Formats: sequence, C-alpha cells, structure tokens
Amino acid sequence: MMAILTGVRWHLMAVLICISLIIRDVEHFLIFFFAYLYIFPGKMSIQVFAHFSIGLLAFLLLSCRSCLYTLEIKPLSVASFETIFSHSVSCLFVLFVFFLVSFAVQKLVSLIRSHWFVLLFFLLLWETDLRKHL
Repeated sequence: MMAILTGVRWHLMAVLICISLIIRDVEHFLIFFFAYLYIFPGKMSIQVFAHFSIGLLAFLLLSCRSCLYTLEIKPLSVASFETIFSHSVSCLFVLFVFFLVSFAVQKLVSLIRSHWFVLLFFLLLWETDLRKHL
C-alpha cells in the first residue's frame, strides 16, 4: 500500500510541476516531461503516459491554434510561423541527440562495469606495448 502511495505521490508531483511549467512556457514543460520519463522509467506506467501524451497533444493543438492570430485577428506571417516552428523542431532535435548520447554513455558504463577485468587486462597490455616502443 505504501509503495502505491509513493508512486502516486511521484506522479502527482510531476503533474503539478508540469502544470506550473505549462503556464510559463511549453518548452520547459517538454524538457521536464522527457527528463521525467528518462529518470523514472519504472515509475511511469503506460496508462499515465497515454493520458499525459493525449493531454500534451490537446494542449499543443490549442496553443498552436491560438498563437496563429494576433490581437488584430490577422494570421501571423509565414516567416514568423517558420521561426516558431524551426525553434520548436530544433529544441526537439537537441533533446533527441541528448537522449541518444546519454543512452550510449549509459550502455558504455554498464559494459565497463560488467567487463571491467577484461578492460583492465587490455589496458595493461596496451601500456606494456607502449613502453616497448618507447
């Protein structure tokens, strides 16, 4: 029972923080949401992820629809829409590259941990080989 309550508490904290970040800026929300998925993968169930992603999609659609018009009800120019879109895509690309690099580093560290003796052996051989050539 306590484990369930602890899991619910983590999700509630994440939801409250995400809501406060949504009010400020969408990019901060996305960064926090992806960080939450990365840090707590075991605590996030598929149902919570589905509800979160549906809510995120609805929020993004509504915010994109509302940002297409200025106060004078004129659509934004193509150049400013391209700027908004390219900035969002570049942020998502940076996040994607960050998670790929962190995943590769995590795999490398786990490989080193599991085969540390073999790695140490090859490093010692390499060091003695370098001493012979000097």
